[in-house]
Amino acid sequence: MARKKNQLDTDQRPFVMAYHDFLKSGLLDNHYQIVVFIYLKMFADDNNQCYPSIKKLSKLSKISVHKIKITLAELESKGIIAKKNRTRLDGGKSSNLYTLYD
Repeated sequence: MARKKNQLDTDQRPFVMAYHDFLKSGLLDNHYQIVVFIYLKMFADDNNQCYPSIKKLSKLSKISVHKIKITLAELESKGIIAKKNRTRLDGGKSSNLYTLYD
């Protein structure tokens, strides 16, 4: 059976840019950190900020929610990301704002 091509609204395919020197630096200790960082980069805007939910990161990366939380904490402790808690107008929790430092 032939595989269907992915159809996008534009001819330009989205991509993620990661600096080679950063990826080779050894700051990312394991494949979990690499994968989570790349997915954060996928969501990042021009200011290197993003706010994907932990559930969304887990679903896309196929890494458990528990391991995503651990990995985000590791990246934060290394200074690779900064996390800011966000709340909704009604006081409820929202997804965190992540700033990436690569």
